[in-house]
Amino acid sequence: MWFLKNKKKSSEKIDDFQENQEQENQKKKEQQQQIKNTVIHVMPEKFHADCDKIKKAKNIGLSIIIGGSLLIISMSILFYYFVLKSPEKTKNPVAQNVLENVTKPVEKINCVQIQNCDDYADEDQCVKNPCNIKPSQCLWDQTSKKCIIKEIKNLCEQQDGYCLINADCKIEFILSDDKKILTSCPSLKCCVPFSVSTSTPASVATTSTAIAIDTDKDGLSDKEEKLLGSQKNNIDSDGDGYDDLLEVMNLYNPIEEKPDRLINNKNIIKYQSSLNYSIFYSASWLQQIVGGDDSVIFKSDDGHFIQVITQPNNNQSSITNWYKSQFEDAQIPYKRRITTNTWSGIKSEDELILYLTDNNYKNIFILSYTPKLNDALEYQRIFEMMIESFLAF
Repeated sequence: MWFLKNKKKSSEKIDDFQENQEQENQKKKEQQQQIKNTVIHVMPEKFHADCDKIKKAKNIGLSIIIGGSLLIISMSILFYYFVLKSPEKTKNPVAQNVLENVTKPVEKINCVQIQNCDDYADEDQCVKNPCNIKPSQCLWDQTSKKCIIKEIKNLCEQQDGYCLINADCKIEFILSDDKKILTSCPSLKCCVPFSVSTSTPASVATTSTAIAIDTDKDGLSDKEEKLLGSQKNNIDSDGDGYDDLLEVMNLYNPIEEKPDRLINNKNIIKYQSSLNYSIFYSASWLQQIVGGDDSVIFKSDDGHFIQVITQPNNNQSSITNWYKSQFEDAQIPYKRRITTNTWSGIKSEDELILYLTDNNYKNIFILSYTPKLNDALEYQRIFEMMIESFLAF
């Protein structure tokens, strides 16, 4: 009984399997039939040809861009080489040689020792100026066989004479009558203020930053103390209770205990001019009249000098009006103005020049202090004392 039941179940399973198999085969046939009935759309052949053309056009455009870039680069290189760089090759060979001669250093020249044109020893060094002296216009003078600054020669040729600067930094001023006068070099500007004419100096150039030695710090340099006979280690040499500087600036004797005038100091004397003025100066200094009494120089033995120039005040101008007519200086500070019983004056900005006129407006007087080149203002207080002592009649 059990056997028959199982056999029947097996027959039913086989029938079910065969039925499923037939259904799957039927589905496959239907799918194959659908595939056969499906229409596949493809791009026409002519459009394939157009795509090829587009690809070729892109390649051609890219080639043009690359080729153009290379052409531009090549043209830029050629332009730089032949247009920008070629002038160097076409320079005037003569001018090029001159330039090389000017800038090429001369062998065995120590520029530390070359401060001015006149420091060059020979013509070749002078012309080439390898140390680049300013202004770089060194000129070899065939007459004196010396190297001088060209602009100085030109400046002095405009005056009444001719100047040369020698190796000792002195000025040789040759007047029209061949008289020679030697004086110290005023900062390489030989005719200003040192002049036999009535030219008006605008300033006294000094390039030195040196400070005069003042041992006792009383305002008088050691050299001024020696000149006056006072003590460099004592601010009150005569012990009268007044400092040496205060006495000197008020024209009192710093080495006499009793009240005494500076003119009584054996180291100070008075110069009396025929042009209606007088002034104190050091007895140890050399006094020179240059081209007439209208130009007087008081020279120290170490190369400093103080000069007094006199010229007519033709328009009878006040010192303020005269000064403004000579210089473009709209504002004149009060501290630069000086007024005394006999004259009125205006100092230059560096206080090394004083322009003044007498109360009758008859003359213009110009007092200037020119220190030795590259030296300190050793006699600035002496210059101020001389201004204080100046009397105009």
